[in-house]
Amino acid sequence: MTIHASEPVVPFWYTPESEKDNDNPTRFHLKPLNGVEMFEVRSKIKFDADGQLVTTADCARTVLRAGLLGWENFLDGAGAVEFDIANRDSNIARIPFAMVSELFSELIKRSTLSETVRKN
Repeated sequence: MTIHASEPVVPFWYTPESEKDNDNPTRFHLKPLNGVEMFEVRSKIKFDADGQLVTTADCARTVLRAGLLGWENFLDGAGAVEFDIANRDSNIARIPFAMVSELFSELIKRSTLSETVRKN
């Protein structure tokens, strides 16, 4: 059986569930993680005493550092929040917890889909 190379990761725009009905929604520019990035993520996943999967802050930070490329219409009290490509940690710090969780889940989902499912 021939080994096939992974398809190149293709960035995409993600609209959070809470923004779907908004005329001018906040959107996040994301990219699925590649194989090496996913390997790093898997090394940071922990299990509790009952064997349940526990996602650590370090794991979530790793996913967002690798997968968050930008945003649009992301606002605070002073207006639009500028995405600083040079400082991923300051970008991540601006995202509320619930949204970190949603973005983390979407990135993991998009990074682990089979190529057949992703093409359809």
